[in-house]
Amino acid sequence: MFDRILYRAREAIRSSFYYMTQHSQNAMFNRDLSLIEIENSILQGEILERQHDTKTENLNIVCEA
Repeated sequence: MFDRILYRAREAIRSSFYYMTQHSQNAMFNRDLSLIEIENSILQGEILERQHDTKTENLNIVCEA
């Protein structure tokens, strides 16, 4: 169902063609997560759900490795 999104996210990680927003970095810090853990979740995991934040118009992807 989310194959195209996952493919694009993995390609972005493999080519180092992405950025982490300050909000994402703060969330990672607050949850004691490293960038490597986030990358590995995307590279080896699957997308469980998409969450659309109507306040910020951001799309959040929930992955599980």
